This record gives sequence, structure tokens and C-alpha cells, in this order.
Amino acid sequence: ATLPDDAAHEAYERIDATSRWAGVALVDGSTLGATAAMLGDWDLQSTLLRRALQEGALRVPVTSAGEPLLADSAEQLGGFERALIAASRGARRDWASRFVLPAVEEFATERLLDTPVRPQWLVWAALALTVAAAFSFTRGWMLPAMAMLVLATPLDLVARRLATLRLRPLPPRSLTRRLLWPAAGLALLALGWRTTGHGAGWGALATVLATLAFAEAARIERGHAEIPGQVWLFSRRNAILAMIPFAIAGAWTLGLVGLSLYATVSFFFVQNWHHRIVGD
Repeated sequence: ATLPDDAAHEAYERIDATSRWAGVALVDGSTLGATAAMLGDWDLQSTLLRRALQEGALRVPVTSAGEPLLADSAEQLGGFERALIAASRGARRDWASRFVLPAVEEFATERLLDTPVRPQWLVWAALALTVAAAFSFTRGWMLPAMAMLVLATPLDLVARRLATLRLRPLPPRSLTRRLLWPAAGLALLALGWRTTGHGAGWGALATVLATLAFAEAARIERGHAEIPGQVWLFSRRNAILAMIPFAIAGAWTLGLVGLSLYATVSFFFVQNWHHRIVGD
């Protein structure tokens, strides 16, 4: 990779009268091995570069793709790392991750980037917290259960960011990530069961079952399609955050009714969009 030999690139190593080296080169194993064998007291990097040039290496100008970063210290990488973190943001398909969780996600990603924490551990943690919340609901530990669900909401987003930044993306069909949705459904079912047995009657459990049915139907109907206004539709994160005011007020039954209406409206919105598209 080359840069023009001009005043703006004086810090880069000159390779001929018109070009400087941008700091990146691709060589084959035989060239590397042969260079290392005859190295002696010479510098490997410079010797390998000269040898590649002598053998007619293809030169690729990089200025059209943006200036390379030349850093002599860790401090100089600070801005670059922040730019990488910002660029790693993926698509946000719900209002919770688009408007509420970005600050938490950014903070956690920056703090965990240089740690040995693996992205998959965060997904496992999200799943464990969700299952623990379901158990807590059955025991009547309502607010701790909600707290665990809220804590779980950004973890898979942070995991995805870390995996992207470390150039090891999470598998698209990861079983652990796919289990987050049914685990959240289990937590909602546990909440409905607890509410049913403590004053709300069987209507609460029926409401939860209807919510789960409409939410799953909407998820299947939507698939991976991009729908106008989809950020406002029912999702795992949206449902958890929407339940917070009801949890604080202790209005669990009213919250279940609200989630049921939310899931129902989302389903009919998706169905209407889908049939309109198919009809067109």
C-alpha cells in the first residue's frame, strides 16, 4: 500500500522517487522465509519491504480510501479507537436500543474492549439473567426480577460490538442468542402465573398467553424484513423497558394488559404491511 511522496506524508518510509510505504504489505510465505534466512543483522521489516519491491510487488495507492494512521504511542490511538467503536454500531431495530441503551452500550463497549472478557460470555450472562428473572417472578421477587431483565437488555448488543471490533463476529445462528427470545417469554409467563395466583385471577395468565402468541406471530411474519416504523414494534427489549413504569407503580396486571395490547397492535401492523407488499 502506497502514499504519494509529498510533504503531508514525510513521516512515512520512502520507497522510490514518487511513493512512500503506507505501512501495510502482503507477502507470501516463501518470500518471508527466504528473507528471514538471509537476514543477518538487518532489520526484517525494511529488508522484507525492499525485497518485495525488487520482485515487482503490486502497489496500491490508499489515499482514495482515506488516510492511514501512523501512531508512535498508545495515546495517539485514542481517537482512532473511539472512531472504531462508533463505526461498530449496528442496525437498531427497536426503540430501546436506538434511544435508551446507546449510552450504556457505548460505555460498556469502551470499558470491555481491552479486557479478556469474551463476547459470548455476555450473551450467556444475558440468558442467565433472563432465566433467573423468570425464577424470581415465581418466588414473588418482583422488583429484583425486573432489575435482572433490565440488566440483560444491553448485553447482547455489547457482545455484538465487541465481537465486531475484535474481528470475530458472533455466529448469526448462535443458539445462545436465539434462546434470549424464548427465555424472555418464559419470564413473562412466570410473571403471569405469579400475578394469577395473587389477586388477578386466570385473566392475567390468559393475557400473557395472548401476548406471547401475538409477539411470536409478529416476529415470524416480519422475519428479517425492514419495515417502516419497526423501531416502535413489540420486541424483547421494548417490552422490558415498557414494563418499568408499571413495575415501579406495582401495577403488574395493568402492565400485562399493556404488553398484550402492544403485541397485538404490532402483529396487525406487521400483517397489514406484509399483505400490502405481497399485494403490490
